[in-house]
Amino acid sequence: MLYEKVCDLNTWRIWGAGEVIMPSMSDDSFHYFRTWIVGCGKEAYELAMREPDALGPFVDDAEGNIDNEALEYSALKVLKERGIEDDFRDRASRDADDAPDGEPFNLETLSTTYPRLAAQSRNRPGGAPSEAEITPGVQSLAFRYTAAWCSQIPAAVAKLYAPEGSLCINGGVPSIGREAIAATVQSFMTAFPNLHLAMGQLIRMSDRVEYHWRLTGNNTGPGGTGAAVNITGYESWLLDQDGHILDSQGHFDAEDYHRQLTAKPSTH
Repeated sequence: MLYEKVCDLNTWRIWGAGEVIMPSMSDDSFHYFRTWIVGCGKEAYELAMREPDALGPFVDDAEGNIDNEALEYSALKVLKERGIEDDFRDRASRDADDAPDGEPFNLETLSTTYPRLAAQSRNRPGGAPSEAEITPGVQSLAFRYTAAWCSQIPAAVAKLYAPEGSLCINGGVPSIGREAIAATVQSFMTAFPNLHLAMGQLIRMSDRVEYHWRLTGNNTGPGGTGAAVNITGYESWLLDQDGHILDSQGHFDAEDYHRQLTAKPSTH
């Protein structure tokens, strides 16, 4: 089954290969990378499971396109045309977006862990990194920041800020210092006990870095509405020389957020 194979491919070892081909790979991008592998056929799937550094021949050198978002939706459409209405993903014994199996890859050693993919990426037009792109240190910070937000431990987020760091959300009053930042983070974690943050793109903007994210969860904390929330946003980071967040300007659609919080549960 297609979805079971996507689940099989959910390992840090395979994510590392995708990271070499397409740097700053988000949770969604990793999912679609795995559907791309499955879409390439049995040989690509078995090769990825055995030796992901050997996937190079399946990658289009001109574009490095490793995204097949449409594959699962196409499969659902075919099944629906055959009279099968239920979603095969709901019947699966695993969730393809659970934490990957194995040990997380080391961004600093990707080129030696995946030498063939790294060489192919460097030789692809536009594949060589420039000074303006995201560094491995920033990528590592973003991975740790994402994991910290999912941990239900506010101090884990706060410690990634400089001692005098600042977090401001939608132009409001900033939280300054790790204790205040932890309190702000706690308010979200309390409101959404199952809060999950997925990392999106990392974009260099002059002396700042934009960290894009998707937040999902149910507002089942004290006084909550019980509503499910799914919002996207980004933070604009200014980092200090030690790689801590000195200033973060957070942005999301507050109107859409409040609309989702007060939405009536579906009756379907």
